Amino acid sequence: EGRVVQFMQGGQGEVKGVVARPNVRCHHPILSDEQVGVAEFVLTTTDRVVGVQADAGTGKSETIVAVAAVAKRAGFHVTGLAPFSASSPQGYQSTGLWACWRR
Repeated sequence: EGRVVQFMQGGQGEVKGVVARPNVRCHHPILSDEQVGVAEFVLTTTDRVVGVQADAGTGKSETIVAVAAVAKRAGFHVTGLAPFSASSPQGYQSTGLWACWRR
């Protein structure tokens, strides 16, 4: 965990955002205002690594699907990662994201 935090801190402000002005709501109108805010943050941050953490059933997967769609349209390759104790790989099959779990 310490190495992950160190990696995240070392990447703060190190990259350009995926897009300058994401129009998440236009392409994903079912997202809540909070989900749109998270998606816009992820898409515009200059940090190399962004973690999205919330309680079960709050819409993380749907938010990440929206982020991935915008990033793919901008020409990025998208990979979804999750700890093995979180959602199973089968849970992400419907999102269209390639997912990697490490045990």
